[in-house]
Amino acid sequence: PETMLFGPRELVFDAAAVGQSAVLPRISPDGRYLLFSSAQYGYFHIWHHDADLWMMDLKSGDVRKLDEWNSPNTESYHSWSSNGRWVIFSSRRDDGAFTRPFIAHFDADGHGSKPFELPSADADYHRQFMRSYNIPEFMRGPVTIRPQDFADVLKGEGVDVKYVFSLRDSHHE
Repeated sequence: PETMLFGPRELVFDAAAVGQSAVLPRISPDGRYLLFSSAQYGYFHIWHHDADLWMMDLKSGDVRKLDEWNSPNTESYHSWSSNGRWVIFSSRRDDGAFTRPFIAHFDADGHGSKPFELPSADADYHRQFMRSYNIPEFMRGPVTIRPQDFADVLKGEGVDVKYVFSLRDSHHE
């Protein structure tokens, strides 16, 4: 923060060395674990049947495929809960075609429990719902914006980007 410069780049996981492409790195809220998606190639792993979730322990450097969460089909986008004990991720485990949200517990020792599909009042909801949950995210409160209001903003006029620089007690300009 004093110099406003980054240090040298550091390779955290060498996916190419194992013939893979690693994307979507997300660090757990406690800073201990790095969760990412890995597949043979590409960036949009949601379209690759070999895409799986992997975990790196940032304290020990150990990396492992999350066999307890992965299936023969795609596992891809993922999100940590705010306390780091739950993960929600997209999976095509049911039919290989439709992406559905699955949740799994993650314990303090770095192991996950068996994933379960996001519960719904109607047991067939996810099989009848024709939209995909490609990027599931945990939220801490209800969505307060109507979809149409959001769409109106996206379709509206753009605004100029404003760059704001602030560094406490700094003499930099």
